[in-house]
Amino acid sequence: MTGTLSNFIVEPFLPHPSTAEYYVCITSQREGDCILFTHEGGVDIGDVDAKALKLDILVGKPFPNRDKFTAALLKHVPPEKQDTLVDFLLRLYSVYVDLHFAYLEINPLVCLDGVDGHQPTIHYLDMAAKLDQTADSICGPKWAIARDLSIYDPAVATQSKGVSADRGPPMVSLHTALSNNPVAQEDIIPGLARALRS
Repeated sequence: MTGTLSNFIVEPFLPHPSTAEYYVCITSQREGDCILFTHEGGVDIGDVDAKALKLDILVGKPFPNRDKFTAALLKHVPPEKQDTLVDFLLRLYSVYVDLHFAYLEINPLVCLDGVDGHQPTIHYLDMAAKLDQTADSICGPKWAIARDLSIYDPAVATQSKGVSADRGPPMVSLHTALSNNPVAQEDIIPGLARALRS
């Protein structure tokens, strides 16, 4: 590599014990979606398929309730963190379906203990995801919000002439760029974090 590096991604440090790290992955198959969860996340996760607990959400079957989520996925999670994690997993799955993801993985998903009587807090430190490109006609406007740079940099908004429904790059160009860039294939849509917090 030659030249001068001028762009950097700096993330705030989140001090936490390794026991607060979890792993979650949602995948889509023909029969439905599958959620994998393990109470041991982070860099030393090991063989996910061997250790992760699994919840299948099958097409045409009733959606599992909170108790089924807890029983299937959170057996090894301290009881005081289970409600917070179930709430997060339900919202995560809702965003996954609404935005037509085909794959979404968070590792580590950090759940810190509640402080001063507050609920535990969720922090996702690394994510990878893939969208179902065939859903562009359904989700294009929602995906466009995530590609709108004015959300992150107000100066971009003042440069534009009026408001456009899609200020991001065309999905065809984005898809081509992702197809030709294996690193970008693992990047998450920037707007996912906001959607999960709402």
